[in-house]
Amino acid sequence: MSHMGRKQDYFWLLSNHGRLAAESCWTPAADIYRTRGGWLVKIEVAGVQPDDVDVEVSGRSLFVRGVRRDHDTSQAVECYQMELVYSHFERKIELPRDVLGDEIDCEFVNGLLLVKLLDL
Repeated sequence: MSHMGRKQDYFWLLSNHGRLAAESCWTPAADIYRTRGGWLVKIEVAGVQPDDVDVEVSGRSLFVRGVRRDHDTSQAVECYQMELVYSHFERKIELPRDVLGDEIDCEFVNGLLLVKLLDL
């Protein structure tokens, strides 16, 4: 199958699952915990490389943006099923109060991005 044929199949899969190709941005799930000095936010980013993630804080808003890329599929002949979204993602999380934007600690553990933030 040609490269164009695979691309058309991908767009067909997206449109048949109620999504348009232009809407392929995904929103990862997140858990938010209050800690003694601030906040811990766990964001599900399985398959995302640390260099492909950007974390920012503004006031009480935490912004997490990045991209999950498909790994080498050169051995594949054609796509049989595709449920994972390989695309840009973004998540805006509103916290109950302002946090220190210059005091962000990020760590990747088992497909989770752990973001630790300090209260003002």
